[in-house]
Amino acid sequence: MTSRIVVALAAVGTLACSNHPTKPSPQTNAAAPTITTQPASEGLTMGQGASLFVVASSATPITYQWFAGQSGDSSVPIAGATDWIYNTPNLLVTSAYWVRVSNGGGAVNSNTAVVDVRNAVPPAGDPFEDQLFALVNQQRAVGATCGSTSFPPVPALMLDASLQTAARLHSQDMALNHYFSHTSLDGRTFTQRIRTAGFTGSPIAENIAEGYPTPQMAFDGWMTSAGHCSNIMSSSFKFIGIGYAAPGPYWTVDLGGQ
Repeated sequence: MTSRIVVALAAVGTLACSNHPTKPSPQTNAAAPTITTQPASEGLTMGQGASLFVVASSATPITYQWFAGQSGDSSVPIAGATDWIYNTPNLLVTSAYWVRVSNGGGAVNSNTAVVDVRNAVPPAGDPFEDQLFALVNQQRAVGATCGSTSFPPVPALMLDASLQTAARLHSQDMALNHYFSHTSLDGRTFTQRIRTAGFTGSPIAENIAEGYPTPQMAFDGWMTSAGHCSNIMSSSFKFIGIGYAAPGPYWTVDLGGQ
C-alpha cells in the first residue's frame, strides 16, 4: 500500500445628433431569486449522510453555493457543491448546512438545515495512539534535525482532550469517507475543526498520514519530512491530540500552544 504524508484606454468617438431622437427601450431589472422550498433539517444515524435540497424560482438562470455552518456565515464554502441538491459526507457529529441562491438580480440565503446525528458517541481511543504519543515525547527529549534545521531537546507535550477529539474525529472522518486531506469534505479547515472541538490556544498545527500500519512507521514518515518534523519538535507547542482510524489506516496529530 502506498503511504502519504501531506501566486485605460480611452476611446475617441464621433458625436452625432438627430432631429428625431428615439426613446430608449425600457429595461427591466432582474429580481433576485425566490426560495420556495427551504433545505429541511433531518436526523440520521452516525455514519450516514443526508441529501439536502432547495427549490427556487427565478426569471433568469440560477447558481447555487452550499456552505457548512449557520445561514449567512460564508466562511466554509463546500467545494463542488454548486447544485440545487447537496449530498453530505457520511457524518460522525451533528452538522449544519445552508445554500446561497443567486442570479443576475441578486442573491438570497436559505435557512439553516441541521443534520442531527442521533446517538453520536465520543470517538474512542486506540492503543496505537498511546504508542505514537510516547514516540513523540521520546524524540522531543533528545532533539532532532528536521531538514537543515537542528532542534534541541524540548519539554514533553501534554495530552489535551479538545485536540484529542479533533484528531480522532478527523481520522475517523477520512476513514469513513475515503479521502486524505487537511480540509474536510464539507470544507472545514484543520483550524476550524480544532476550534470547533473547543481548543483556544495558539499556535496550532496538524500532521496527517495514511497507509502506515504501525505508529513507528507513521512517526518515521513524519520525521523524514522537514515540515512535519518541525511541528513535532517545535517548542511553541505544549499540547497534543492523536487520532488513529482504520481502514487506511489514517493518522492525525493536532498540536497547540498556550
